[in-house]
Amino acid sequence: MKTIRFLALSLFLTFAFSRLGKAQEINTVDKMEIYPLSDDSGYTVRTWEYPKDEKTKTFEYVSKIWSKTEGKWKISLLHSTAKEIPN
Repeated sequence: MKTIRFLALSLFLTFAFSRLGKAQEINTVDKMEIYPLSDDSGYTVRTWEYPKDEKTKTFEYVSKIWSKTEGKWKISLLHSTAKEIPN
């Protein structure tokens, strides 16, 4: 049951944050994978692909490690890498 709660929280946060920033309007590919580790931890990996301009696109990879502390889910670690590639 707690694993399902972790998955639901991860999906909610992903949806909420996908509405922020420039990716909201120009995002072309958005994929997220959820990996529960236990009832109190897990991690997510999200990949985005979006155009920077007419000649360049950007691939972005975001990893988050989640832990439940004092009954609340918190991000313990966040890593993001972006790479620009010519079209």
